[in-house]
Formats: sequence, structure tokens, C-alpha cells
Amino acid sequence: MKGLTMILSINRFSAIGGLCLSVAVLNFACSGSGGSSAGNSQASLSSFSAALAEEMVLSSPTAQRTSVSLLSRLAEIRLFEGAMSAPAADDSPAEKKDALETLLAATAPSSCAIALTLQNSARANCYGPSVNYTDHEHDSSSGSWPGGDLGIWETSEASGEACIASQLTSQMKGAISYIDMAQFIGAGIACVANKNSQSLPVNQGDSLDLTSSMAGIVTIDGQALTVSAAEIARASNVSGNPVYITALTGTAGTKTFEIRIKHVSTSSDDSTNQGKISVKVSNTSPNATDGISLQYEKASKTSGKMLLKKINFGAPAQDPFVSGSDYTVDYSKGWNNNADYFLAEIDPTTYAGKFSYAWQAGNGDSHTRVFNVTLSESGGSLTGSGFFGFGPTMQTGPGSIAGMICNWTGPAGETRTVSNEVQRQDIALSSGKFSVTGTSYTVFDPVADCEAGAPMSMNWNGGASTRTAASTTKNLRPIAEVASTVGTLPTAPVNVD
Repeated sequence: MKGLTMILSINRFSAIGGLCLSVAVLNFACSGSGGSSAGNSQASLSSFSAALAEEMVLSSPTAQRTSVSLLSRLAEIRLFEGAMSAPAADDSPAEKKDALETLLAATAPSSCAIALTLQNSARANCYGPSVNYTDHEHDSSSGSWPGGDLGIWETSEASGEACIASQLTSQMKGAISYIDMAQFIGAGIACVANKNSQSLPVNQGDSLDLTSSMAGIVTIDGQALTVSAAEIARASNVSGNPVYITALTGTAGTKTFEIRIKHVSTSSDDSTNQGKISVKVSNTSPNATDGISLQYEKASKTSGKMLLKKINFGAPAQDPFVSGSDYTVDYSKGWNNNADYFLAEIDPTTYAGKFSYAWQAGNGDSHTRVFNVTLSESGGSLTGSGFFGFGPTMQTGPGSIAGMICNWTGPAGETRTVSNEVQRQDIALSSGKFSVTGTSYTVFDPVADCEAGAPMSMNWNGGASTRTAASTTKNLRPIAEVASTVGTLPTAPVNVD
């Protein structure tokens, strides 16, 4: 049976007796196979853990990791009489895993109630500020570039966090928030069944109807979730492996939530597994639909993969998935507004790996904006490199960086030019956050060749003084460094549908 991290997730002890939260994007617990994993104890989970991948949680690879005292950590873990306040999207993987396993404990907690707060994607202050310009070299015009279009603009946030780390974490929050919601609701359903002394379905085709039992269990953004359907079902085996589907439909305020978790145990103790989390959120005020899917695969103790896709429609009740039998987000469905893509490949024993994240501002946009990141662990230290540039659209194969577009917006008649260069920051985890090590290769001017001359000048809306183009020196890096540093991009996990 999969191990439970009780109360604490003790990954690395600090010299003063505090504990350092996990630096994983995916945080895998050890299972009955006898392996070990940071943050794992020997207490047992309920049988319902076999229907969920509670050992895997989603986080930005560059999310901050905070060392806290033992007493502070105890206070954060809720062995609750009331509702459990679920961790935030940008909280540590360790805290999310601890909270999930509290819900899935063999001895059910005193309450299975969960309070969820959804978060939106954001923009780091150091990334893409709104910049005014005069005497543009293209046509001597004056104007402004809107916020979000100019890539990494400052080396770091005021806190010292590397801009590439801060922006990646900020941008991913919206998609992560929906996956967290699905995982905690899935664990809440299992908690309720366990508390009711029910058993995980054994025979293929059997199911547990938990609709009425979920009444009053979940709140989302402060509103009670009215549950119209909730169940845990045993589906047909795949290659002799058990398949479970946990599903819920409910309404909170103007939003209808449809959640489906398909989990396949590929070993008898569920130490290896595959699955997919799919979420559809339909809103009538304002009219919108979000669709999210996360495929995951843990092939061995040292091999984990995940693929996240998210799209948004400007109308309610749209179908974001490939089909009624494949609950993967389909980018060809004419979506509008933002779309997200995240592909990761990691070693769960070291929490190192390769990551590609892309987002696109609209269905008709010409390119995605892309981060490619690699992280390595040695002697307890986590270091890596991150690159930012522009790549293929969601519809044509996101994930890779084609180069830097310095003139993403500009005067009329100036077309977007892809330079064979990228922005690069080398980073290391220090004092709970990723900071830049060495030189930050991010400086450019927002013109076709990435470097302008006098008399063009710029100033941005953050209190900084006017900067003349003649005073800056471009220091981007060759696009070839992405392949030489990151290597080939991650490969997708198995699609269980």
C-alpha cells in the first residue's frame, strides 16, 4: 500500500531543525514496493488511494520552496474539525501531497470537507512591462507596447527571485489551480466513502454512488458546491490492470464543474501507474468554458511524465475534449482567449528533469510564448537553466522555441521577425527561491533585429528612468544553446483513453 506522509513532509532538515519543502514538480511517494522517497512515512492510506495518484502533484518547476519551522509546518497541516483549506496553486508540492494524504488516511479524518480557492494566471513584475517609446527606428513614431509582450525585461523581482522563475510560476497558476481542485475533490470523494465504511469497487462494472454523501463537503471560492453526481467506478481492466474512474458534476454560483479522474494501476501495489485528470468548467456569468486535461505516467521509481493542456472558450457549455471517449483537451476546437501547454519528464528520486511550458494569447495568435527549463540535482543542490522565446502555435505543435521575437508589437507595417536567439537565465535554488547565477542574457530592444540605435528611447511604467536604445547592448544567446543545454524535449506520457 502506498506510504502516507503524516502531518509532516520531512524532505531535508535544516541546521536549525526546520524542514525544507520538496523541490519537485511531481512529488512521488514510495509504495509497498519498499522504495524510499523524501517526505514519506510508513503509515498506511485507505484502499481508495489505489484509485488516485495522490503521490503526484502539479507545481511550477520554479515555484518557491520555503524552509519553515516544525511548529509552523504543524500549524499549516489541517487535522480539521471543519473544512480543510486546500493549498494554493503555487504552494509547494510537499504541502499539497500532505493534504491529499490526510484526506486518504486509512483512519478517515474527522471531516472530509474541503474549501477550494481557484487562482488565475498572473504576470511577474519583471516580465513584459508596459513600455512607452519615442522615435521608433521603423518609422520615427511614438507609442507604447502593452504589458506582457516584451519577454524578460528585468533580471529579477525585487525579492531577488530570477525573472524566468517568477514568470513561469505566475503564468502557470491558472491551469494548476484547476488540476489541484480535481485532485482534492477526488480525494474528498474517497474520504467520504472511507468514512462511510464503504469499500473500493472490486468487480469490473461496479460503482459507488456518493452523490448524496457529497452534500456540503466542497466549497469553491466561498460558495457551496451543489453536487448532482459523484461516483467511484471500476472500469474494464487494461492489460490485466485495474482501472478506476472517479467523477463528479456540481454547481457553485454561476459555474458548473465536471471532473473525471481515470487511474490505471500498472503494478499490484500501485507504485507505478498511469492516468488522466480532466476538468470542464462552464460559466454563465461571464459566458465562458475552461477545459483542462493532465495525462500522467509513473513508469518506474526514477521515471515520471506529465502532459497538461488547457483552453478557454467565450461561451458556456462548450466541449473542450477530443471526444466522448478521449477526455484530452483538443486545440483544434476553435477556442479563444488563452491556452496553456506543459510537458515534463522527471526523475522522482531527485526531482530533476526537463520541462516545456507554452501559452498562447488567442486562437489566431501567430506564435506561442515558451519556456524550456532543465533542472539538475547534485549533493542536495538544485540548479538549472531556463530559456524564453517564441514557438509554434498550439494547433501546430507547441513546446519548442523557434527563437526570440523582439518586435512582437510595434508601429504599423513592422512584421514579427523571429531571431535565431533566445533569452537565458541560469538559476539555483537558494534561501527558498530560484536566483540567477552568473550573467542574465535577456537584454534587447523591441525592434526587428533586437538592437536599436539613437535617437530611439524607451521608458516603462514602473518608475524607471528613460532608457535610450543607444545605451543598451543586446546580450541574447544563440538558439542552438537550447538544444545543447536542455537536449531533446520531454516525450508525452501514455494516453489512457
